[in-house]
Amino acid sequence: MTSKHYYFWILLLCNFWGSTFSFAQEPLAIWHFDTEETTKLQSIGGVHRDIAGPRPPMFPDFPPANTAVKFDGKGSRFVLKDPGNNSKFDFTNGDSITLESWVNMPQSSAGENVYILGKGRTFSPGFAKENQNWALRIRDQNGSCCASFLFFSMPSKNDKGDWHRWTTNTGFKAGSGWHHVAVSYTFGKPESITGWVDGKKIAGAWDMGGATIKPPVTDNDDIWIGSSMGGSAGNSFRGSLDDVAIHRGIVPDDLMQKKFRRVGPEQTVTQIDSFIAPTQTGAKSVRVQIHEGWTAIDSWPSLSEELSKPFTSYELPAFLFHRIPHRYDAWGIRNNWQETVIL
Repeated sequence: MTSKHYYFWILLLCNFWGSTFSFAQEPLAIWHFDTEETTKLQSIGGVHRDIAGPRPPMFPDFPPANTAVKFDGKGSRFVLKDPGNNSKFDFTNGDSITLESWVNMPQSSAGENVYILGKGRTFSPGFAKENQNWALRIRDQNGSCCASFLFFSMPSKNDKGDWHRWTTNTGFKAGSGWHHVAVSYTFGKPESITGWVDGKKIAGAWDMGGATIKPPVTDNDDIWIGSSMGGSAGNSFRGSLDDVAIHRGIVPDDLMQKKFRRVGPEQTVTQIDSFIAPTQTGAKSVRVQIHEGWTAIDSWPSLSEELSKPFTSYELPAFLFHRIPHRYDAWGIRNNWQETVIL
């Protein structure tokens, strides 16, 4: 083989690999909610950072101290300003999009549609109210939290435009901990729509205006995470989000299947106003445990697995708490407690 032919094959293979793996490029934007974000987000309402996110051992692909963000609903949200005309967040016919997020929803209401993230429909002055370029939502359908995609088609002289919604047939149960949801779509090709829940491709259906080849509305309205419609409480997310991402392209099936890895069965989480540690039936003593290093000061852990190993643990016939005890290190020297302490 001549060197000319050799370089030809190298070039051919490079072009092939480039086109094959272009789908696996870095996301257009991703928010891990653990360090300073690369894109500036404006926080509005009840948004709480440093909440425990998916963590080992149940979710081994995440770091031990992984954090997420919690939304109280009632319009609480993050806002990202659109850069302007023809920005990287604008999508139209021929453009492919994949939206994904980890979600933890303690509860949901029948028939509700809550926003994970979307562009447009903010009800901001100067923009039409029906200007949804794209959105990923959770729709409660027959008691199941389903992944749902929404956009509004571009009005024309003879067509006022319409809403187009696609929803997976099944989803997850509220109060069952962390789940991963995603939807991918190529605008103008309604048959391209694909939904994912916990690493599994889920069939779904179009409704409202149905499937369409029409392009979506595109303008310079903002991107919102956690709410929509001016902060409508009925459309605001209540719970925690992590690794919210926008891709300009279709994430391949094999990569999407690897997005969700859970060790052990799904766990049902009961919402409580305080955390009650497990106790032995019939015990006639009080077990005292002190955990340190909890990441949040305004929320309780939903599962005992989220707590660190107790710094100290002991049993007493009775217990009265009037102040937190002093902490001493291994040398018997008085030391500070680490971050938030749970007794």
